[in-house]
Amino acid sequence: MGFVARVDGRHAGASEVVGSPLPRVRITDDDTLDPLVRDWAAGPGRTGVCAFDDRTALEVLAALHRADVDVPGRVGVVGVDDSSAAPFAFPSLSSVRLDLDTQARDLARRTVQTIDGEPWQGLLLRDDGAWVVARSST
Repeated sequence: MGFVARVDGRHAGASEVVGSPLPRVRITDDDTLDPLVRDWAAGPGRTGVCAFDDRTALEVLAALHRADVDVPGRVGVVGVDDSSAAPFAFPSLSSVRLDLDTQARDLARRTVQTIDGEPWQGLLLRDDGAWVVARSST
């Protein structure tokens, strides 16, 4: 599965959880991230960030800290992958933990099917293939 497909899948999954399409923001570097953070801080209401992965979420947390934005009071942040660094962030990072064993088995099965001449149909994951590890960033 390519990177773009993973981004699309994660965006679709997050939108499905909240029940409506979420805005999608591409962060390329701190020059992009810091102005976004200032906009979130200046805007009305509470904002949530569902980052592509924990690394990106940690970058968002750092930018929020630089801008003196209250996390989780003003902006909540969730990453994906439940990396070993997530509990050590400040505040500790909430993260979606993926069931990688199930995904790997499904990928292997579908790859063999494709080699055997069956058309590729993408990955099918169990409904319980991911869960949120809630920490203090949300």
